[in-house]
Amino acid sequence: MSEYTNRAVVLRQRPQGEIQQGDLVLEERPVRSPNEGEVVAQVLWLSLDPYMRPRMNDAKGYMDPIGIDEPIVGECVARIVESRSDELKVGDLVTCYSGWQEYVTFPANAPMVYKIQERDNVPLQAYLGVAGMPGCLYAALFLRTTQRIWPAWRPRSTCLEPLIPRLSTAFSW
Repeated sequence: MSEYTNRAVVLRQRPQGEIQQGDLVLEERPVRSPNEGEVVAQVLWLSLDPYMRPRMNDAKGYMDPIGIDEPIVGECVARIVESRSDELKVGDLVTCYSGWQEYVTFPANAPMVYKIQERDNVPLQAYLGVAGMPGCLYAALFLRTTQRIWPAWRPRSTCLEPLIPRLSTAFSW
């Protein structure tokens, strides 16, 4: 086990209507040491999104339901604190799907793990919004629409610049 102790918000039982006392619990859990190619990340910022509540139900939707005794799902900004990977080093910042917990162990090449290139004047929590997946989706839609209307238009070096690598990965142009 890793030297870290994890605290996680866990789905104890399926909510009936609004979330009640006992539906979610805070548990301490050990943090698994990383295997070859894996990292341990410390969650710094957590995204709380509306899609999380329906996933607490035992109903198939566009995403699988959260399992009983599993951490509540969620995207985060995290710092790598242990690494057995050439792709991510200790101190690197990433966005990933950690769930509601303080530490998470995962493969460095897992889907939906993006290394953050810190920028002056861009707070880390922005990578969960305007500079993250929701912002990329909006920017991609904007850029595709703009390209149809003004084919010669190209974005200047603005806040969209850090999004371009994520856009090209997430969407086929």
